[in-house]
Amino acid sequence: MTTFWPWRPDLPRFTAQLWALLFLLYVPLLICAAVGGEIRWI
Repeated sequence: MTTFWPWRPDLPRFTAQLWALLFLLYVPLLICAAVGGEIRWI
């Protein structure tokens, strides 16, 4: 991922944190949907 933005070395770290945040927000929704008996792909 470090080769995508060679002129901005801080962007890969920022996008990694952004994906981690989206993952942390998406997992509870997926778990709640699975517990509800129906997995809804948001």
